[in-house]
Amino acid sequence: MDQPKSERVRALIELEVRPEEQNGFDRAAGRIFRHDNVIDHYLISGRYDFLIIVESDSITGISEFVSNQLAPLKSIRSITTHFILKRYKVNGMLLDDPTTRDRLSVTP
Repeated sequence: MDQPKSERVRALIELEVRPEEQNGFDRAAGRIFRHDNVIDHYLISGRYDFLIIVESDSITGISEFVSNQLAPLKSIRSITTHFILKRYKVNGMLLDDPTTRDRLSVTP
């Protein structure tokens, strides 16, 4: 039984990739974005080449994806995984703004 999306685990994964002479990053990207748990995939500037956002039912599921699907790829030089612990703002929308919470007044 699938968990609701809000209870699924999400991680940001940065990948350093060795580009191919004729195809650049495109062939490596195709080997990655075809997986169902990859929900976003970006070519980025900076230290890493790809940023992917993955989702699974558990931390173990993401760990298995990294170990079994990403790590064996010859074009991958390094992998850094960041698990999302709490979301504050998504798509411009605040999820839990403590400054706008209504508080009961304290009376003696």
